[in-house]
Parts: sequence; structure tokens; C-alpha cells
Amino acid sequence: MKKKHLAIICSIALLALGCGDFRGAADPFAYTPPRPYENWYPRKKESRLPFTLAKEDFNYVEREEPLSLAEVIDVALINNPDTKYSWANARVSAARYGQTLEDYFIQAQGSGTATRFRSALFTGPTRSIILDTLIAGDFNFSYLVFDFGKTRNTSRAALESLYNADWSHNREIQTVMQTVMGDYYDYLYEDERLEANRSDVVDAQVTLESVMEKLRNGTADMGEKVQATTQLLQAELNVVAQKQKVHTSYTKLTADMGVPSDMDLKLEPYPEKIKPFEPEDLDQLIDTAVCYRPDLKAAESDVKAGQYLVKAAKSLYLPQVNTTLDIGRTYFSKAGDTDGYHYQAQAALTFPIFQGFFIRNTVKAAQGELEKAQAVLRSVQLSVVQQVSNQRTDVDLAQEAYSYATAFLDSAREDYRINLAKYRAGTGTITELINAQTAVADARAKYVLSKRDWFTSVANLAYALGTIAPPDFNKESCDEKDRICPPSRGCSWGMQEKTPAPKTYTQCDNNTGDPKDGPSIY
Repeated sequence: MKKKHLAIICSIALLALGCGDFRGAADPFAYTPPRPYENWYPRKKESRLPFTLAKEDFNYVEREEPLSLAEVIDVALINNPDTKYSWANARVSAARYGQTLEDYFIQAQGSGTATRFRSALFTGPTRSIILDTLIAGDFNFSYLVFDFGKTRNTSRAALESLYNADWSHNREIQTVMQTVMGDYYDYLYEDERLEANRSDVVDAQVTLESVMEKLRNGTADMGEKVQATTQLLQAELNVVAQKQKVHTSYTKLTADMGVPSDMDLKLEPYPEKIKPFEPEDLDQLIDTAVCYRPDLKAAESDVKAGQYLVKAAKSLYLPQVNTTLDIGRTYFSKAGDTDGYHYQAQAALTFPIFQGFFIRNTVKAAQGELEKAQAVLRSVQLSVVQQVSNQRTDVDLAQEAYSYATAFLDSAREDYRINLAKYRAGTGTITELINAQTAVADARAKYVLSKRDWFTSVANLAYALGTIAPPDFNKESCDEKDRICPPSRGCSWGMQEKTPAPKTYTQCDNNTGDPKDGPSIY
């Protein structure tokens, strides 16, 4: 019998060893490269995750009709991993907020045990062996009755952190849109620049043919031919270099769209006409950005979370009331033993006396985190004003540059036509013709660049305002009743401190946006 028990114990021990990684425990260096100059190879066949970028999964993108910018953005929002990451991060924050609500409910826990035991009972000189089996079940219920707001403030802080993740996701959507729009315009720019370079090759060929014609007539020398040939070769090299830039911009666009770069996508060109517009006043644009920018709202939520965490930390100084109820029953297999059940109900009041300055330092840490969040908020506020100011100026300058580039291209083409005619007639020099040819090439490049800069500046302005894809509830968030006004400026949604920081802030009227009359709030 003893041998049988020993065999069972040994079998269980061997089974436990087989389930674990004995080599990893005894020799973990076996999982590293054997020498500094050697590669590492897995000892077993490596398990790889499937490569999920099959072209067949993106057939809906590869089609004969060119994709519009709106369709490109739709594809990017569906496939770009950055939006998937921010969305998953928001769901993680939501789950963590749910975890903080556990103390609002009765906590229940069950446990059960089954015990087989052998013991010796000595009664005088007599020893008795007792074998018995004990089965017990137990249920425990607990509930936090009151904790002076610690649970409430902790859950509110988690809720604000969830809002931070939600607003950050909204901003990530806008960031992906802005990135893809920029890539789209960059690709169209590089493609048009390639066509401009090919036009430069045509001009260079015309110039060379004119030189060869005069050379055959004896009115030109070999030096003129060499100059024209050099210009042609340089233009052809520019075409080759530009093809690489087109390919690079295309692969960047497809990567940001979240589709494989080896696909053949067709894209719609720029609109035929550019419709300039006059941006709103800078102060109005800043107010719009304050209303719509998700990253600003995310920073504000972070500050609110810090404020709630400070309150939660301070509540650690205060007592809390808990109740518990424990009930269970025990069963014995041996006849004569008495089965029984038990219960215990308890109400407890606990309060801190001294914890080695732990609570005090917890409050200080929470206050420090709040100050960090306020500094981040101030940085975001400054960044909003800076970006709106810069992008509004970029739109104005892009419109101005486009008008000048258009006129420059028309003038350069006319100048080249005149100088070509003068050269063929013998009244112009090869230097004047090549200078005119170079001016046309420069004008084409500046014209194409001005178109790209115009469209990009408009997209960047919308991104700076936060209106590139505003959620439906953004306007509602601009009508909140608890808006706070700094003393020196119009209504905003963040604590704006002066130096030294003001201690009071006035409540804003919800309809007019003006500070209300009445007591200040702290």
C-alpha cells in the first residue's frame, strides 16, 4: 500500500516537472546567443503569427476609377493602426473606470474545501487511528458603507481619465486625417513635379534642336551645342530623381492609409480651379479652436482627474465604515461527528492614526501630479494659439504665393518663347535662351509647389482648429454651464493662471459668454 502511495506521489511530481520549463529554470542562458559574435536561433520551431496584409483583403481599394480624397480618408480611418490603438486605449480606460466602481456594490466571495486527514488519538496507553473526510463551504459578504468621498472621487478621477482617452482618440482620428491629406497632396505634388520635369526635358530638346539647326547652317559653334546638351542631360537626370520621389511619396501615403504599398492605387488629381477665401479674424479662429480641439479637452480632463485624486488622497485621513457577513457549513464523513454551520456579522469603523507619513506623501504626490497636468494644459493652450496663428498666416501666404506663381509661370513661358524666336533669328544668344529655359523650369516647380502649399495650408488650418472632423457633440460641449473664465480674457475651458496665479475665477454666462455677477468660485 505504501509503495502504491509513493508511486502516485512520484507520478504527480514528474507530471508537475513536465508541465514546467525545467531547462529555463536550471539554465536560462540556453535561451540566449551562445557567444557575443553568434546569432540566436530558437531550439524549437518558432511559432509565428500570420502575416495579415494579403492583397486580396484590399481589392476594394484597387480599382479602375481613381480614389477621391474622401475615399482615401475613409480607407485610412478603417485600416490605420493608430486609430485602432487609440480606440483600444479608450476601451481599456473604460474598463478601468468600471473597476473603480466595485465599492458601490456588495462584495461576495465563496470558498470550499475538501480535506482527507489521518490523525492519532492517544487515550492512556491506547492509540487510535482516526481517518475522516471534511467538506466545508463558506460565503463572505462585505460592503463599504461610508468613506468620506474616497470611492466617489477615485471613480470620478477614473471617469475623467476615460474622457481623456476618448478625446485623445478623437484627436488621433483628426491626426490620421491630416496626415493622409498631407500625404495625398504630397503625392499629387511629386507627380505633377514629375510632369513639370518632363516638360523641362521637352524644352531642353527644343533648345538643342534649335542649336543643331543653327550648327548645320554654320551660325552656331560647338560650345553652344555643349551647353544645350548639358541642360538636356540635367533635365533628364531630374526626371529620374523625381520618379524616386514619386514612388516614396506613394508608399508613404499607402502606409498611412493602412494598405500594402505594393498595390496599384489611382488617385484623383487636384481640382481644376482653386477658390481662395478670406479666413476669419484670428480671435474668432482661436475661439473656434478652444471650442473644438479634442487635445485641449483631453488636457482639461487630465486636470479634473488630478483634482479628484487630490480629494481622494485627502480623504485617507478620515475614517471609513465597513460591514461584513460570513456564513458557512462543515460536513464530516465519519459517523458520530456533528455537522454544523457558522455565521459572523460585523460592522467596523477604521481610522488612521499614523502610517509613517504615507498619507501625507500620497497627498503631496497627488498635488504634484495635478501641477504637472496643469502645466501640460497650459502648454496645450499656448500651442493652440500658436498653431492657429501660424496656420492662418500660412493660408494667406499660400494664396498670395499661388497668384504670384501663376503669373510667374505665364511670364516665364512667354519669355522663353521670345528668346527662342530671337535665338533662331540670330538676334539672341544661347546664354539668354538657356536662362529663359531655366526660368521656365523654376516657374513650373514654384507653381506646382504653390498648389500643394495651398491645399496643405487649408488642411492644416482645419486641423489646428479641431474642425477637420468634429464629433456631433462638440457644439454641446461648448454650452456647458460650468465653464470657467480667467479674469483677463473671454470664456475658456481650462484654468488659465497668471503670474502670480489668480486665486479666484468667475462664472461665465452660458448665453452671452460674459462673466456673471456674483461670488467668485475657488
